[in-house]
Amino acid sequence: MVRTHINLTDTEFATAKAEADRLGLSVPEFLRRSLNGLIRNKENHDTTQQSNSPDSAPSPANTFDRFLGLWTESEANDFDNTVARRVDPDDWS
Repeated sequence: MVRTHINLTDTEFATAKAEADRLGLSVPEFLRRSLNGLIRNKENHDTTQQSNSPDSAPSPANTFDRFLGLWTESEANDFDNTVARRVDPDDWS
């Protein structure tokens, strides 16, 4: 892993900080994930362009890659709790 230092304008930092806070992330982690998402989108775009050629078939395994790692653990738990099915044992008798 490479460490780096960047300069942001006040507006860029405020925007990144607000979004990072909303997601429960540090600003560096938010920026790293954002950059990762851009890289994945570009790779998916490149893969899509290549898969449109007659010599290649689309790879179903790559279709959800762009969604990996986008949620914090807290967001994932909230989602799981929201969509969890609660089974009442009395309904099965």
